[in-house]
Amino acid sequence: DGFVEYKCIKSAPPSALCVGALSGPLGENGFASIDVDQIDNGSFHPNENDFTLSLNQDIFNCEDIGENTVVLTASDDFGQSSECQTVVTIADALAPILTCPENIAVACDTSALESTGFALVTDNCDASPMLSYTDNVIGNCDWACTIERRWKSLDVQGNESACLQVIER
Repeated sequence: DGFVEYKCIKSAPPSALCVGALSGPLGENGFASIDVDQIDNGSFHPNENDFTLSLNQDIFNCEDIGENTVVLTASDDFGQSSECQTVVTIADALAPILTCPENIAVACDTSALESTGFALVTDNCDASPMLSYTDNVIGNCDWACTIERRWKSLDVQGNESACLQVIER
């Protein structure tokens, strides 16, 4: 009869399913990353069509400390998609890296920092972590003594590190 009959079937979109929450620490470089498999909680396509999964954010840095809403998108070849969201909590759990000055012997009238040295501190997320010290004097410093200088560093997240320098006078 010369006629062709076409039948259109509307396909349902894929279903994106997310985990409830995810958390992770930043690394020494101040970055963390996630992948689709950590967020996906069994996404599927009801018509068993192929589909892809993508995230709106998969790399985090020091500016992302705290809760971040991440969107998982499931898309098929027909331009249909669905989304779900999960909260990714990023934390900085690394203490500052603190390097004490060398242990040293100095003249009896010297304990100044210029003579005994300064501690060095770096941190993955804090450009200027707090640096302080306290001295514990052992013995009578009129003639000879030992000073235990405890250096301490604290970053903006409350992570702390310490080291000990021994000064003999």
